[in-house]
Amino acid sequence: MMLFLEGVDPTIPEYVANGPYETFTIIVVVLATPTTPVVPERYAIKEIRQWSDEDKKKVGLDGKAKISTIGIRAESNKVSFDTIKRKRRLKV
Repeated sequence: MMLFLEGVDPTIPEYVANGPYETFTIIVVVLATPTTPVVPERYAIKEIRQWSDEDKKKVGLDGKAKISTIGIRAESNKVSFDTIKRKRRLKV
């Protein structure tokens, strides 16, 4: 499954390893005035309508990465289940 997804896009393992992709925008520093304090730089999550084409692509790849981890877990769970069944058969 993972090899197939790597064929679709080689960056998918990065999304699996580093968690979900979230789109952020940087809100720049607002300097102090005589009546207001400095507002530090901060990050805010972008609204969907603010997403660039690159953001949309990365969010889509993140979804494919989530699907791949579900498939990998399902395959490993099946292997674990089969191993337990074999061990039980040997003990009985």
